[in-house]
Amino acid sequence: MNQLSGQLLLRPSLWWLVVRMPEFPAQVLASWNPGMRKQPFVVVRQSVDSHKSMVISVSPHASHMGVHAGMPVRMVRKRFRNLEIVQENKEQEKSALLELESLLRAYVPEHAVRVHAAGIVVDLSGMDRLHPEGMEAFSRVILDVIIRSLNFTDVRAGLAVSLFVSRLCAKTAGPGEIKVCVPGREQAELLRIPVSYLPGLSVTARNRLLDYNLTTIGHVQKLDFYFLESRFGEEGGRIYHMVRGRDMEPAAQDRKKAVCEVSKTFERNTNDSASIRVSIRYIADELAMRLRVRRSCARSLTCSVRFSDNKTAQRTARLPEPTAAFIRLHDTAQELFNLLYFRRVALSRISLVAGNLEPDNGQTGLFVTREELKMEAAAKAIDRVRKKMGFEAVLNASVIPHATRTI
Repeated sequence: MNQLSGQLLLRPSLWWLVVRMPEFPAQVLASWNPGMRKQPFVVVRQSVDSHKSMVISVSPHASHMGVHAGMPVRMVRKRFRNLEIVQENKEQEKSALLELESLLRAYVPEHAVRVHAAGIVVDLSGMDRLHPEGMEAFSRVILDVIIRSLNFTDVRAGLAVSLFVSRLCAKTAGPGEIKVCVPGREQAELLRIPVSYLPGLSVTARNRLLDYNLTTIGHVQKLDFYFLESRFGEEGGRIYHMVRGRDMEPAAQDRKKAVCEVSKTFERNTNDSASIRVSIRYIADELAMRLRVRRSCARSLTCSVRFSDNKTAQRTARLPEPTAAFIRLHDTAQELFNLLYFRRVALSRISLVAGNLEPDNGQTGLFVTREELKMEAAAKAIDRVRKKMGFEAVLNASVIPHATRTI
């Protein structure tokens, strides 16, 4: 009995699988349009005709030509006249991510998977008891399923007992490869990894590391905490812990879970205040729906804008009480935008972030009017339609171009 109790009290072994899908927007377009696979092309978020657009993703053939993300479109047109420029397809990307989520649920519990465009994080802790063939073989099955379902050409993964090390392994793996860090070998694996793979560092910190000729994590490990802090400021402490394999990302992940964000990137940079306000109404409506679906209420709202010269500005307002009501979010967003839009420069992007989320307990606020209760009931009915037919199945007439009122 004691022996059995001891076995039951054993902690499950920790394993993390991180899957990377480099150049995700370009790979999605190529998977939906097989004819593009052998063609060099780049992907932009705004209109392909705008000279202020920036490249966000490139195909393998375009990468071999020397094109990379972040290049201005005008430079690409000047250097590579025959290179195709394609606009990002958000709907296809969302469809691919939803398909991934549904596929992975057949292999691991839903709560153990985080899927986003930058990659997939899978918590395989305790799964070795269900798969005696080993975690590497099980991870190979998952990776093959992802490649077959998405029809991607470049998917790579890292497997380790540390989430941070598995992320770095995924960055150093080749296409279709799973790089495994054997338990106990984390320190040796870190020594050879370039410092450029450390996540979340500013451009200034990366350049300063190169100025000091610190090219690998092993080089940085020889420096003490005080030296790094004196040379890199607050980032020095993060660098000190990261090069020793300590994951500095969980706190950021927890913060991301506590917010809900909706954004819109304009096809062309615009300074038309009327169309911008229509866009605010659109994304405020979508933000309210997402909050209701998550059964959450927001205590604060942040509005941020990016100008055509790549400068950004943001303002945050604390809401009188937790809410997911469209009218309150919309009115607050408009007030914040009025405070932000003081420059005579066109906008390229606007976003709304609902922060300090808390569960919706179903209680009615003290200052909710009867009209707001009617609007809330109507919103829930509209949500049911949108869940079946998509968000744009029901829209406010003011956000539909050339809308006409019908009776």
